[in-house]
Amino acid sequence: MRSPPLFLLFLPGTLLLFAGCCRSRCVVTVPAPAPYSRVVSSDHEGCPIAEYIAEGPVCETECGFRFRAVERRFFRPWLFCYRYPLGRPVTVAAPNVVATPTCKPEWLAIMEAEQAAAFGPPPPVVDTTVFR
Repeated sequence: MRSPPLFLLFLPGTLLLFAGCCRSRCVVTVPAPAPYSRVVSSDHEGCPIAEYIAEGPVCETECGFRFRAVERRFFRPWLFCYRYPLGRPVTVAAPNVVATPTCKPEWLAIMEAEQAAAFGPPPPVVDTTVFR
């Protein structure tokens, strides 16, 4: 029994490829993620442990939630607030973690406005953080 000519084997795939290229492009609208998120971690009883303001995406990994924090507040034993203007990679592993969209922190907006007034607009930031 003879096998079909080689070009007949590739003909269906080639036709599908050309048909896909000739069609107009579909536009899918997906809401953009909020640039800033409030991430609250709490214990198993619901008492808050820490609160973060995340810049960029909040990714869930095997080890917990990974993101770049610009502000961090601890509630125990006293209230501590740390600010990271350039961002700091953070992994949060807690029983309860809730991320909600929020606006840019006021202190960061003021700092960026002062920097833009003094030195001009900042250069684009290249994020080298790898989330896996």
